[in-house]
Amino acid sequence: METELTADLFKPLEGQTFRIHVQEGEPVNAELIEVRGLQGDTVRADKSPFSLLFRGPADAPLQQSIFAIEHDDLGELHLFLVTVGPDPDHDGRGMLYEAVFT
Repeated sequence: METELTADLFKPLEGQTFRIHVQEGEPVNAELIEVRGLQGDTVRADKSPFSLLFRGPADAPLQQSIFAIEHDDLGELHLFLVTVGPDPDHDGRGMLYEAVFT
């Protein structure tokens, strides 16, 4: 049975490292810095939309795409990541990526 991806599943993982697998080379480490509930309607009344915000290194920016993302407790997930831009809270020393679940 597949695990349902919810904000509650990811919330305890804030501050932890995920490995983003790119086509060539070593995985890129990214920290889950925020799990945020989103306002709006969903297709199912029993599902709440949320987003995940990751911070990766500034020197290895990723293009918007679906990535295999690995975590020690969750295993491998395939998530669509959108580049948000440089992290203003860290003087641009990190790149922010977001995954949205509706």
